[in-house]
Amino acid sequence: MSVACFGGMNSSGVAPFRGIYGSREVVLMHRNDMDRFGITEGEIVVLETAVNDGVVRRVENLRVVAYNIPEGCIAGYYPECNPLIPLWHHAEKSKVPAAKSIPVRVRVSHVSGIGARRT
Repeated sequence: MSVACFGGMNSSGVAPFRGIYGSREVVLMHRNDMDRFGITEGEIVVLETAVNDGVVRRVENLRVVAYNIPEGCIAGYYPECNPLIPLWHHAEKSKVPAAKSIPVRVRVSHVSGIGARRT
């Protein structure tokens, strides 16, 4: 899967135009992808960057929110998902980190967290 990091949520954990409240520690997934991987809404997952450069990049305790996003993609907020971005993964000319497309692995966590709720 590929993750895109984006802003748009205030520091109190509210992104009303996305219908997300309570926490910024979420990952948005298409329901078909959730079904394909056996993940349920509200489940806590771990994202790990899917590159083999010897550096483990991981973000834990993200609550899954079903969302109308393209299949095969997930989305999360920054700076919460910044640890997933390899420093060498950037635009060639501007050197801006390529936060819009980061290959990741998603796995279910065995810890419970607070996370967000969607209304």
